[in-house]
Amino acid sequence: MVGRFIVIVIVLAFIFSCSQSFLFTKDKVDCLISPWSEWSQINEFGEHSKQRVILRYPDNGGMPCPTDTEFNEVAPKVDCLMSQWSGWSEVYGFGERSKERVILRYPDNGGKPCPTDTEITEYTSQKPMIHETANHVITNFLQRNLKTDPAPPQGTVQSKIGLFRDLLIIIDSSGSIGSDNFDIAKRQLGDLLSLLCPLPDPFDASVHNGNNRAALIQFSDNVIEEFDFDGNHDIAELKSAIMSINYQNGGTCTGDAFHKAVQMFTTYKGMRQDTKKEVLILSDGQSNCGKNISTVLPTLRSKAAVFGLMIGDSSFSGKAELTSYVTKPKPKHLFAVDNYQELEKLLTAIRQNIDDTNPCAPFDT
Repeated sequence: MVGRFIVIVIVLAFIFSCSQSFLFTKDKVDCLISPWSEWSQINEFGEHSKQRVILRYPDNGGMPCPTDTEFNEVAPKVDCLMSQWSGWSEVYGFGERSKERVILRYPDNGGKPCPTDTEITEYTSQKPMIHETANHVITNFLQRNLKTDPAPPQGTVQSKIGLFRDLLIIIDSSGSIGSDNFDIAKRQLGDLLSLLCPLPDPFDASVHNGNNRAALIQFSDNVIEEFDFDGNHDIAELKSAIMSINYQNGGTCTGDAFHKAVQMFTTYKGMRQDTKKEVLILSDGQSNCGKNISTVLPTLRSKAAVFGLMIGDSSFSGKAELTSYVTKPKPKHLFAVDNYQELEKLLTAIRQNIDDTNPCAPFDT
């Protein structure tokens, strides 16, 4: 009897242990791994890598983790990609025309570098007529409509001009100009600024939705800051301040003027943050003293768009230097006349060609 009891107990124990094993068997747990990371920066050997990490290790016979948690390769070279050359521009400035190409993709990882010739300029035997230069000034500097522009369809919403301007004027008062011509330049400059948008007074500081501001430096042997961006509060004050400038009669230290211009674009001088930064330089010839222009001009152009109103018949090298001052595309930033009497005619043509019936597009406020 005892023997039978023992056998029964053993059988029951075996059955219980089997049922326990069946009831409490753990589920398989697979390895869990992250997605691949982005490629790393390319190292000095031209290699880059990406990684993935184990988020959960397998258990109870689950799918094991892969062994490749890092992938390295030599990064492919990326060559510079350039656009095709544009067509030739209309004749502008001193009689030049130009074409350009732009960088569509910069090189990477030792790829083929970009060429340095992104613009070709050639001089022609033709010069723009006064009315053609006037139209270029109207559309590109003043950003106003011409009388010849077709009227927009009824109900059309015009595009906005954009932000107000902080405009720095750089005026040459070197000996080659002469006091009488300097006075002409000052008068015509004031008249030109009065034609900016918004009207009737583009510099009226009392207007609640904003205004333009102007600063001015003149240069010869010395560079003189005549007034900063906070100096005048309407067009009448601005014109008066311009006419009060005294002629210097010295050398043409244009590089020094550009160096000073860079320093003018600060809040300390009344520059604002949310405005267009522009420079208008009036000059009649090459620099012959002061800082090397090539050392200061790139910094100035990084601060502001540079327009040039050049007066006089310069040599080939002089034309090339004066053309180099302005921002690209050069046909939209360079204007030239032969002499100061032509400058007066230019302002007359500008006033005649502006469309007074549709003078200004709305400003951003």
